Amino acid sequence: MSIPFDPRPLLDPVDEHAARIEGKLRRERDPLIARTGRRQQRTTLILLATLGPFVLSLVSSAFVPMLISAVQTPSILPAVIFFGLLMTAFIAGIIALALVLVRSARRAQDVQWFRFSRFAAANGLEFHPYIPSPPLPGLLFSGRNGTDPASENVLRGMAPRVVEFGDFAYTVSNGKSSTRVRRGYIAIRVDNLLPNIVLDAKGNDGPLGGLSLDRNQRLSLEGDFDRFFTLYCPTGYETDALYLFTPDIMLRLMTQAAVLDVELVDNWIFFYANRSIPSMDPAVWAWLFSLVHAMLTKLEQWERWRDERLAGVHPGSGIAVIPSTPRSTGAPAPLAGVPFAAPGNPAPPAAFVLQPPGVAAPGRRLRSGCSGRAWVVVLIALAVVVMPALAFFGILAATVIGSVR
Repeated sequence: MSIPFDPRPLLDPVDEHAARIEGKLRRERDPLIARTGRRQQRTTLILLATLGPFVLSLVSSAFVPMLISAVQTPSILPAVIFFGLLMTAFIAGIIALALVLVRSARRAQDVQWFRFSRFAAANGLEFHPYIPSPPLPGLLFSGRNGTDPASENVLRGMAPRVVEFGDFAYTVSNGKSSTRVRRGYIAIRVDNLLPNIVLDAKGNDGPLGGLSLDRNQRLSLEGDFDRFFTLYCPTGYETDALYLFTPDIMLRLMTQAAVLDVELVDNWIFFYANRSIPSMDPAVWAWLFSLVHAMLTKLEQWERWRDERLAGVHPGSGIAVIPSTPRSTGAPAPLAGVPFAAPGNPAPPAAFVLQPPGVAAPGRRLRSGCSGRAWVVVLIALAVVVMPALAFFGILAATVIGSVR
């Protein structure tokens, strides 16, 4: 009996108090999870530590001469006091804004974890917010020059096969600034070692685009497959690749995974996205579950593959294939309890698809007017720049008037 796809936890209202308590317990139980929150706080503190001395020196350079002038000219003392109060409020506002941003980010993370954990439980999965240095062999997880590598927001199914959805993240530093890079992935573990084969999707600019693979390892397949993917396989394994990628599997990949890079390595099959995989959008999960379900129905053929180059296999016999063996009675049937039986065969959501060349009507010309967000920026600019400037010029005017008197 399969587990029906249930996206309701992604859409139902969240008890923020319960989410906050659960998030606090997660951080207390696992110091590695707590480290992610401390990284956000550290980033905010670094920003304050960088801007703080600059703002204080700027305010001091303007306020101290004014204070000296006020001692010499008592008539401008009220204006100087007003300017000091204004600058104090300005600095307090910056600190308060930073604290609000930190708290808001933690609250959003708690709600996200709460939804993912409930969604995972409803669909026969496990939820792991943070897994440092995941022991996965794919190209995405090796050869990166970043620091603090981790899988984040991982949803994992254990039966009938290990299937994992998540984001692989690492930090790239550039001088004093750093960026957290995230790439989504799906990992499916199989019961057999497979040759290292890569399908570089032409429908995205994903993580494999920056890797250099030997052009001599390219293999052209039949039909329209080359329009969607560039296939790389080790030299001498061309016949094996043709056995693994049969027309029906190629059709499934073209129709359901054309925006994802694919890699076979060791006993894993990986799908890589150029954006985050864990999502609050039920349509994304319906597509992901349908894709995994379609692949699970074809894996037994791949698991019958054996490398004829290994000792004990008669050379020259073509693809060394072993007959499929029944699973042990303690293991679930191939599709029993599959939590990936989303209805139909949905195509990739629009967020994952690179649209054809051209510009839709709303994007051909800029729209006149000013959006609500722009008004917020204007008001902040007025508070930060214009008001201190007015106070400064008011003090100058009071100084001139006082000197005239």
